[in-house]
Amino acid sequence: MGSVHRGLRLMDECSGIRGRRRIIAELHDGELWRNPDLSLDMLCERVGSNKDYVSQCFRQNANTTFSDYVNRLRVDYMAEELKAHLFQVHKELYFRAGFRSKTAAFTNFKKYKQMSPTEFLTT
Repeated sequence: MGSVHRGLRLMDECSGIRGRRRIIAELHDGELWRNPDLSLDMLCERVGSNKDYVSQCFRQNANTTFSDYVNRLRVDYMAEELKAHLFQVHKELYFRAGFRSKTAAFTNFKKYKQMSPTEFLTT
């Protein structure tokens, strides 16, 4: 499922949160997920909600944590970019996706895609 579809699902299922559209808009439309300094506190401040409420939305309705949700968006972006631009420098892609390090990007890529970025390119 693409990152946009997951975002729409989260928005639909978080009907108890007044700012649900704003959460998705901040994460997706503004590509806040690409900010390596992104934190739950930052998102809550930007949407005018509290950590417990927003965290609960992710846990109960998207069956994931805020961190996993954001990392999944980043990995999906990397996968799309890898397929679209086969000969790009991977290190630059990791940082464009919002990861702070190659290790973090590689670990999360393997977690969500069950293979390394290099293996992904050969499938």
